[in-house]
Amino acid sequence: MDTIKGKSAEERLQVRQTLSQPLIEDLRAYMREQLAKLSRGHDLAKGVQLHPEAVDELQPVLDDGRVCLINNAAERGLRGIAL
Repeated sequence: MDTIKGKSAEERLQVRQTLSQPLIEDLRAYMREQLAKLSRGHDLAKGVQLHPEAVDELQPVLDDGRVCLINNAAERGLRGIAL
């Protein structure tokens, strides 16, 4: 989100909880609904079953404004080691 780039951790957290948290909750609900409609052996059901775990991995970003969603800084730091 470019709107929170350069903002304080508190400001980022507020925006994330206001804008992103409802989207994540909607995504979780949608996936549960789809899972209920599909047989367990269906390929799409297998993918949807794995996805809630990926969505849960976003929770630290929604709970802590200091957590960065992208890892460009870490990658830049490691680039020198790789080279």
